[in-house]
Amino acid sequence: MKSTKIQQLTRTALLLALCIASQYLIKNQYITGSIVNAILILATLVAGLYGGLAIAVLSPVFAFLTGLAPAVPPLIAIIALGNAIMVLSVHFFKGKKLPLGLVAGSICKAGFLFLATRYVLFTLFASMLKPKQVENITIMFSYPQIITAAIGSVLAFGVYMVLKKTLLKKA
Repeated sequence: MKSTKIQQLTRTALLLALCIASQYLIKNQYITGSIVNAILILATLVAGLYGGLAIAVLSPVFAFLTGLAPAVPPLIAIIALGNAIMVLSVHFFKGKKLPLGLVAGSICKAGFLFLATRYVLFTLFASMLKPKQVENITIMFSYPQIITAAIGSVLAFGVYMVLKKTLLKKA
């Protein structure tokens, strides 16, 4: 029992480190976003729901603290919730229905981020935002979100299938 918890914690820590490193080292939204989504999915599958949720919340916090995310604190919560939607979808549909969970998670996450930035961030926190920030956030949280979620899903599914046949059987 303790061994399983230690494995989950170790996997979560390693995947969080990869997530932070990818955000810091790669400056392309499509590449970074795809990697982050793949890591969220893999964390949920190999470290459990709590591992996935930990990364879902911590990755936007670290991105904000290191200056990689727009300097808009309310955006941290919106991104964390969007990430959590992906994690919950994967967790709910894991097993034979995993592809359905990946599709649903991608669509729901992208939709949530699009709507939350428009109707929550731009409404409640408009005074905090400069016109250029609104323009950048509008672009970042529109169509690129479904693209990065879909690419991340495909990457994670492929990696998970390999891990399932090799490493995870031995663990």
